[in-house]
Amino acid sequence: MLRKAQQGFLLISAVIIIVVVGLLAATVSYVVITNSRSMANQLDAMRAYYIAESGLERAIYAMQLEYVACNAVKGHPLLTNIPFGAGVFTATATSFVPSTRATLTSNISNSATTIPVSTLTGYASMGRVIIDNESIDYSSTSQSAAVCGVAPCLTNVRRARADTTAAAHTVGATLMQNICQVTVTGDVPNATTPIAERQVSESMTFGFGGAWIVGDTSNVETIFGWNGSIWNQMPDANGYPGVSNVRLNDVVINSLTDGWAVGNREDGHGLIIHWDGANWADFPALGVPNENLNAVTCVNGSDCWAVGDSATFVHYTNGSWSPVSVNGVLAPINDISCVNSNDCWAVGNKEDGRSLLMRWNGANWSRDIISILPNRDLEAVACVNSNNFTKCFAVGQGKTFLYYNGIIWLQQITSADIPNTTYNGVSCSAFDDCWAVGGQQGRSTLVHWNGTSWVNDESIVDSNLKQALYDISCLKTDACWAVGNVRTFARWNGVRWTKVDPALGAPSVNLYGVSFTINAFGKLRMLTD
Repeated sequence: MLRKAQQGFLLISAVIIIVVVGLLAATVSYVVITNSRSMANQLDAMRAYYIAESGLERAIYAMQLEYVACNAVKGHPLLTNIPFGAGVFTATATSFVPSTRATLTSNISNSATTIPVSTLTGYASMGRVIIDNESIDYSSTSQSAAVCGVAPCLTNVRRARADTTAAAHTVGATLMQNICQVTVTGDVPNATTPIAERQVSESMTFGFGGAWIVGDTSNVETIFGWNGSIWNQMPDANGYPGVSNVRLNDVVINSLTDGWAVGNREDGHGLIIHWDGANWADFPALGVPNENLNAVTCVNGSDCWAVGDSATFVHYTNGSWSPVSVNGVLAPINDISCVNSNDCWAVGNKEDGRSLLMRWNGANWSRDIISILPNRDLEAVACVNSNNFTKCFAVGQGKTFLYYNGIIWLQQITSADIPNTTYNGVSCSAFDDCWAVGGQQGRSTLVHWNGTSWVNDESIVDSNLKQALYDISCLKTDACWAVGNVRTFARWNGVRWTKVDPALGAPSVNLYGVSFTINAFGKLRMLTD
């Protein structure tokens, strides 16, 4: 009897142990499965996130280098339901360009973190604004007087963005904004039945007034502005009320709120107009000679030069333009370039059997008489500071290329494949990175200086570029614009020259001047899950 009782106890114990072990095994299995599922979910979420990030980079590339406008991102075939890795991505975008710009409703100091404004209508809920020359980021807005002092306002402000300087601003100052907020969704494995989905957003901020092109007149003066994705006639087909309707020959931009353009004579003087961040307008030009002005350049916002016909030199200092006399020269001056306030070179039409080169030493203009020069008109000049030495290139009539080595000018011998044409413009981002432009036989000419020689590589030039080019502006190795005959716009992205079409309705006129700042295109990154 005792033996049977012991056997029963052992049987019950065994059953309990088996049950316990089974429960433990089930628990362990559940935990393992749950953890595996959790890890799989996390992995899918990470995949979705990186798919979205990759889609965001693709969208930025499309906007910056393929000229996809902000309002064309949504539904674009290159940006919608695009397979990538283990899933797909889709991009959308919203543009924030206020039709009526807000103004400051009170003065703000250079350290203020709340900015009272007249309106928030049309502005992004977070982003970047430009007040005077300062870029300012904000992460929220408020309609509360308790928060703003004077409502509404921008809040959680970060000052002096994009390499600008924090400054005090006065009541009435304009808040400029041009933002394209791009949102990209990454789905795994597809957008219809996703098991994981993530979103990232980035606001592309475009600087107002950072890129301009000028040219011949049509019904009004011709001024094109870059809005971040396309060139538009500015401010519209009616032109600026304060600008004379004459041919504009050149433009220079110092900042988003400071630029100059010059043109043919009007009302008894050469035309000079100024960009103040909101409008172009004729600038008082008392004393400016009654001559066409052909080129303009600035050392900084308070030191600029304009040059023109009949050896005209006009200097901007202390807030006004004044003529500067030169002796012994009568020919038109076609271009000017400065490396600092005491070192400028200007070029012009041939005179006395030789090319005309003039140098400014900080006090006087004098003609170069020691260099051995050809008897050719010079159309353009570009100077850079290279290892504390001024180096320059001048180009002009009949395949003329000149090089200034810091002491004298030398005529450059070019290879046979360099087209024998007049070169109208030259620009350098560094001593070993220059472009010269012209045109011949139904094709735009763009040749590159690599530090050793001028090179003509037609394989990197869009075959649609068929007009003569008159001007070029380069800021970096991968950032140049060139303009020319019959509304020709060309962009260099570091790989290829591409013809760019302006907005519909743009006048078909010749374009003579282009200038842009590096702040004309910028990014403010704002990531969201």
